[in-house]
Amino acid sequence: NTSGCSECHEIALLIEGTAWSDPGHLQFGWKDATGTLRYNIISNQNTWIANQWYHVAAVIDPVSGMSLFINGIKQASTEPLGTDSFGTVSNPTVIGAWGDNYDRNFNGKIEDVRLSDIARYNTNFTPQCSQLSTDGNTLGLWNFNEASGTIAYDSSANGYNGNISGGAIYDLEQIC
Repeated sequence: NTSGCSECHEIALLIEGTAWSDPGHLQFGWKDATGTLRYNIISNQNTWIANQWYHVAAVIDPVSGMSLFINGIKQASTEPLGTDSFGTVSNPTVIGAWGDNYDRNFNGKIEDVRLSDIARYNTNFTPQCSQLSTDGNTLGLWNFNEASGTIAYDSSANGYNGNISGGAIYDLEQIC
């Protein structure tokens, strides 16, 4: 949602409720700076097991377009990007909340978020259980292993440290 935000792009993973045409599916969408939904793909499944971890990887590749992987399985829904450009915006990147209003907080657990300048996956893969590590293509990596405090430290060389807010708490649970 770009309310309260000018010149924003949105790349969001959402589980949509019953008001949406595909209830329960995980949606990976991209909105342009005007707030117009440009591209949208959905998960194969629309039911989820409570208290179970899911590895979710969303990929945007200028050649193959957008794709979504759940537990390493490429979902059937894909979207070619054509000639659209993502451009640059100055607004903050938000993880686990909706837009720059920081509301609609995610009610769940998030572990190891990585942004890369390459498409890491294009075919099915086995998600790794160990903590992710950086490489030359890592733009930002947040493992959320701080255990306390209000800073989410970026493990990449870029130093994009984040602020923990919205009632988030640390839980150092092992996911594998």
